[in-house]
Amino acid sequence: MIDPSSFYTQFLTGIDGWQLLVGTDVEAGLAPEPAAKAVYVNTGLRAAIESLEANFLSVANWVGGPWFWPAATAFARAHPPQDGRLFLYGDGFPDFLASMEHAHLARYTSDLAWVDWMNMRAHAAGDHLPLTATHLAMLPAEALPALQLKVAPATHWRASPGYALVELWRSARAGRTETEVELRDAAGVLVTRPDDEVWVHEVPLASLHLLDALAAGQNLADAAAHASSRESPERPFDLQAALGALLENGALQMPPT
Repeated sequence: MIDPSSFYTQFLTGIDGWQLLVGTDVEAGLAPEPAAKAVYVNTGLRAAIESLEANFLSVANWVGGPWFWPAATAFARAHPPQDGRLFLYGDGFPDFLASMEHAHLARYTSDLAWVDWMNMRAHAAGDHLPLTATHLAMLPAEALPALQLKVAPATHWRASPGYALVELWRSARAGRTETEVELRDAAGVLVTRPDDEVWVHEVPLASLHLLDALAAGQNLADAAAHASSRESPERPFDLQAALGALLENGALQMPPT
């Protein structure tokens, strides 16, 4: 009878390309294989692929199964799950898609995958009480510049390329894959979860620059200066608009009392 640790080793090394034993060099075939091992290996790989399909639904819908499944299989073999919670599986998948040879698909699929990833992470993040404009209005004006605003744990953001990514993502998630990609100026994609539902919105790039600085620990005055420095002369920085988009979408959290 094969002991459990030996079976586990064979299970991991029996999956083509799966490297779950960090720092361990084990060759498959050194010990007799249980007859059931192949069944569990295939089941584990399929579970990873199906999790990618569920977690990156917009990508799966956009490219279709005949393209998505081989890509997901290649990723799963190269990057097996490190966490039993497969609803979080897929770190690195957007970059993996961008590196694939299908150049005419990689741009859209990678961008869609990033929004899917942020949506997935927002779902799993801890709860928070959103900071509101009403709360800020109650503070003395002289206290605002030194204010340390905290980014909510469910908040994720990323610059959007020069097309309507959020609209494309919503269409792809709903299975509408005949959507024409609309070109537009670069903007920001903001993903939040102020309550039970995840919100995905397009916001000005200035809001993302402000978020970058706040997440780095800068106070409001310094964060505003940073965001202003990232704007072009033709587009002056508007703190009220940039901060308002964050507050409206629950991207910041109330300070501890």
